[in-house]
Amino acid sequence: MSGYDFSPLYHAAHLAFSPGSTFLATAHEKRVIIRSTNNLAIVRAWHLASLAPSDLVSSVQWSDDGLYILVFSRSAGVAWVLGLGAVGEGEDGEVAKIMGGGVEGLERVEWAKGGREVLAWGEHGLKLLIYTLSTGQTSAIQDPKASTGCHKYSPDHRYLAVAERHSGKESVGLYDTADGYALVRNFSLQASDVQNISWSPCGRFIAVVDSHLSYSVYIHSPIGPLLTHFSHLSPTYSPTPSALSTTPSGPSSAATIIHEDPGLGIRHLEWVPGGQYLLLLGWDGKVRVLEAEEWRCMAVLNGGMPKVGKNVTVWREPEGWIKDTRGRGIVQFDQTPFNSPLPSPTSSAVGAYSTPSSPLPLSISPSGRHFLLLPPNQPTVMHIYTLIPAPGAAPSIKHKAAVVFSRNIRSARWASGGKERVGVVCRSSGGKGQAGTALGGGGVYIWDEEGWENEGETNGEEGGARGGVMEGVGIPNGAGFHMNGLQFSPDGTTLALQSKGEFCLMYDTEDDAEDVKGGAKAGDDGAQKGWETEGLSFVREEEEEDDGR
Repeated sequence: MSGYDFSPLYHAAHLAFSPGSTFLATAHEKRVIIRSTNNLAIVRAWHLASLAPSDLVSSVQWSDDGLYILVFSRSAGVAWVLGLGAVGEGEDGEVAKIMGGGVEGLERVEWAKGGREVLAWGEHGLKLLIYTLSTGQTSAIQDPKASTGCHKYSPDHRYLAVAERHSGKESVGLYDTADGYALVRNFSLQASDVQNISWSPCGRFIAVVDSHLSYSVYIHSPIGPLLTHFSHLSPTYSPTPSALSTTPSGPSSAATIIHEDPGLGIRHLEWVPGGQYLLLLGWDGKVRVLEAEEWRCMAVLNGGMPKVGKNVTVWREPEGWIKDTRGRGIVQFDQTPFNSPLPSPTSSAVGAYSTPSSPLPLSISPSGRHFLLLPPNQPTVMHIYTLIPAPGAAPSIKHKAAVVFSRNIRSARWASGGKERVGVVCRSSGGKGQAGTALGGGGVYIWDEEGWENEGETNGEEGGARGGVMEGVGIPNGAGFHMNGLQFSPDGTTLALQSKGEFCLMYDTEDDAEDVKGGAKAGDDGAQKGWETEGLSFVREEEEEDDGR
């Protein structure tokens, strides 16, 4: 396992790593700063003088090639394109400025895939504008369904699928990115209220999720034909049917499978890399695994469980570990004995989904070997599963680990860069993120597949190795740092920890496993980056020179 080193705190409301992990873009008030990820030295800075004092930056995004930054202020209805190596001629040093058409304003912007275009949605959902930076031309897609969840690129980024609503009817439009986003085809949908569309990684299927009030997903070919419709009426909705109907005179010759209507729709869906399986998470908290040939449900997982099986490793957060380590330690979670109970599930799975800050409840690792499940009726529990594809048969799904935290989970994210690792942030009792203490800034949690070979023998097996390893890492940044989010760098070696207006970076230093097991202190290598290892509780103030003119 690894040791960790922390940077000092810096101001930032939004941040984003460059595609190669070399740089970090941050936005604070009217200032956009590009820093070196290695030591947070300033590389470039812009001052957005045209932004009104009452307006705020809403997002910062890098282009796929890492040469440009897209900065957006929703309250101002303006987006700026800033060049990392280019000197812009705009009043704020921008290469281009994007504003909503007429009085419509802008609701959201994002980079198009693989090109020099920006997608921009109007506030009232009337049109999706495509700005081509190389030519200055603008094209429009009329009546997009929504700015999030209702558009998806093909795996090769050649086509853009957009859910649309024309004359009260739902449809999907396919647009050719190589031909100026010209319409290739438009096919109608049976769905009454599209919530989400998703193009499979293999490129063969487009999944369309219907209303939140109906458990229904339609699978289309990209050329339009409907391949299947999966709902609670499907024969394989549950691998084991709940009941068979019978006629008054006896069993019918063609018995009909009856399944209980879940009452609500599909909350989230995820394709397994390769597109062999589709995972559906319903508002009832259950995950159904569909295979992508005959579209049968191969497994049903219910995360909200009072106990787990004997081959599942259960990690439990040690009580008071932040105080005991003075906010600077690395502590392994306690491995509980077989058949230890989990926190009792609440009566409803829907309540935890009702707030915008709810964590993403289902997420597959970039490799596709694992997925995590956050049961909405067990907000302090995280489950880790393995998923091994089996062509023509049900996949091998094993419950690998259950992790019990002392506070509700706020965010959980997989690392990229080939590491099977999860970063977790929990809420404080006051709901403002992980609580800081007088001795430190709270903690961040890391689950890693590479468990220690000789640790945690439970039930006659090496539980630590089988269930990975779970650690709590103290943040030595003072009581004022209330963490509310995290973000891994693309190479998976650096983790950005965010509060409402500040951030710090946590670096993986690859310390020896013996140091980690002994509670090695984070921050020991800070001097190598030019930081003092003591006194990290203050926020660094800087006078950055504006060189973006």
